[in-house]
Amino acid sequence: MPGSRLLSSLVLSMALVFAVAGCATNTEGESGSLSLELVINGDAEIDEVQWSITRGGEEIKSGTINTSANGATASVQAYGLEPGDGYTITLEAVSPEKETTCKGSAMFDIKVGEVTEVDVMMNCKPPRRFGAVRVNGELNICPYINWADVSPLETSVGNDIDLFAMATDDEGDPIFYMWSSGSGVIADPIAQSTTYTCTAVGDDAITILVTDDGGTHCMDMHTVPIECFAGDGEPCEGVICEDTGNECTTAACNSGTGFCETSNVADNTDCDGGAGMCMGGECVPKELCMDVVCEDDGNECTDEACNPADGMCETSNNSNACNDDTGTCSEGVCVPNPECTVDGDCPATGNECIDAACNAGTCGTSNNTNACDGGDGTCDAGVCVPNPECAVDGDCPATGNECIDPVCNAGTCETSNNTNACDDDTGTCQDGQCVTTDPCAGVVCDDTGNDCTVAECNPANGLCEESNVADETACNNDGGKCNAGFCVPAPTANGFIKTLDPNAGFSVSASNTQDTTNLPDSWGGFTLPLVITQDLVGHILQFGFQTNASNFDNTNNFYDNVVLNDPAVLYTQDFNGLDITASTVGDGWAFFVNVFDSAGTRKFGYGGAAPNGTGFISGIVSGQGGLEQEPQQLSVFSDYNCCGLGGTNEEGHGNGTDLVETNVFQERTIAAEDVGKTFEFIFQAKAGNIGQ
Repeated sequence: MPGSRLLSSLVLSMALVFAVAGCATNTEGESGSLSLELVINGDAEIDEVQWSITRGGEEIKSGTINTSANGATASVQAYGLEPGDGYTITLEAVSPEKETTCKGSAMFDIKVGEVTEVDVMMNCKPPRRFGAVRVNGELNICPYINWADVSPLETSVGNDIDLFAMATDDEGDPIFYMWSSGSGVIADPIAQSTTYTCTAVGDDAITILVTDDGGTHCMDMHTVPIECFAGDGEPCEGVICEDTGNECTTAACNSGTGFCETSNVADNTDCDGGAGMCMGGECVPKELCMDVVCEDDGNECTDEACNPADGMCETSNNSNACNDDTGTCSEGVCVPNPECTVDGDCPATGNECIDAACNAGTCGTSNNTNACDGGDGTCDAGVCVPNPECAVDGDCPATGNECIDPVCNAGTCETSNNTNACDDDTGTCQDGQCVTTDPCAGVVCDDTGNDCTVAECNPANGLCEESNVADETACNNDGGKCNAGFCVPAPTANGFIKTLDPNAGFSVSASNTQDTTNLPDSWGGFTLPLVITQDLVGHILQFGFQTNASNFDNTNNFYDNVVLNDPAVLYTQDFNGLDITASTVGDGWAFFVNVFDSAGTRKFGYGGAAPNGTGFISGIVSGQGGLEQEPQQLSVFSDYNCCGLGGTNEEGHGNGTDLVETNVFQERTIAAEDVGKTFEFIFQAKAGNIGQ
């Protein structure tokens, strides 16, 4: 369609021309004219442009420019504009489909005898090009099987196996049960409880599948293998098969399965009181062939029989043996049998290098290349040729002397002296003998009795010397690791409730612990009871968490929801109200570290308010998940940074051979009124990086 086209924005160029009307001699006129030409480029079709000239809010001139004709331009000439300022030219255009609209305006002045040029920017609004989509997702928690019974796993054919399954859907959606098997019969495949019947001897597998979305995405399944036996007695014993109601079929018990099966009686068996005969399990009339006797044509390769459809004798070819079994019938002719069909039909040759061979029905022979003479020879051109003694050096027997090699020379085994290193690289072969000057030759060093050290002979002096094995080598079969020749134990962790006797050097007077060394990466709950007796009055009650490590092993575990009761709640802490940015854990939590040397002797100890740090002693952490966990939890470590707390970094504590026992705890004094009570320390825990 002809017309001007437009991009999303364009610059419209106009010429406003004031001219004197008439000839040049007429110079007294005071009105002007506007010459306007629009050039519009782009993709939108514009068939017409509306224009108007206003001044002081009053429309002076207006009109429409038709641009639809081929070759038409958006141009106009307006005559009679008074000189002055404050004029406004406004242009508007709309595409025929009303999808693109353009509009623009500009101010201009008219001066006598001058041409005023005006640029108008027309802003075009194109049609919408894009849509939007809003997506609301839903979460569906899939069901899971938490119980499945298949009983018994073995039974005989014809007997039942009980099936039962129970599944859970945490959202309470309906659960659909689907049973399946390779063979056998399932009474109700979509029931929660049903039976499976063995129908054949052998192995089978029964599968239960549960779903809450029709098996599209959410499924859980479990498969159980079972076995069906023939049973102790005859499967068909006592089985009575009902009559089929068709004299050309019969029902009989299958001795392998014990089930009744229907089969056709032999074709041409009389039926319908002799008036018919059975064909393919159906009784068909035979009246036409009742008295017909077909003559033998004397050809043993053809058969003559009456066609019950028309009562006529017909001849058909057979494939019987013929000519006293020396031939086989083919297309009505007795064809002599071939002498052979496979090599095995031909008589043996009596020569292990020559095979009997059947070639186009005739027996012949062919040479082979088999091993012969008990493996000592190889067949060649029908003759057994003795094998050479060797083909490569490796075929020859070892000499038993590391300085003499076996060699194959032209098929015969010989020997050759070598100059290899010998006697575990302590000597050199010379003239078939090992000559050595190694001072460690024959030296056997005793075991050190330490998994982390080894005794070896020093080739410089022939003496046994002890050295450390590589650090991190496993030792003592208990998860320990070697460090500087010492076997340091694997890290451990536990929760504890205990009492300390201040009159006996704060030794432990009663305790109960829970091993938290090998926790899973999921939260679990623990309860530690402790009975308070009369002799514990005045002792210090501590409850909290301990780690033991050496060799700089990681020992971090996470703890939450701490409670002490008697059974009234005496203390509770979920760590969410504590300041995660503070320098200490707060709320009275304390620590004490005991340092032991590699022999288990205590070297020193230190303690104070439990610090809130990363990597040593303790800290408040967040983001450890769990259904009962809020944002913050307590983390407990072993301390290898004693010097940072003002202590002296003694040897062993700095290099990892010491055992560092870190305790983070709450404490209180046992009072007389506590006697007879059972204090319970309750907490939740999960694994951190302990042992990693």
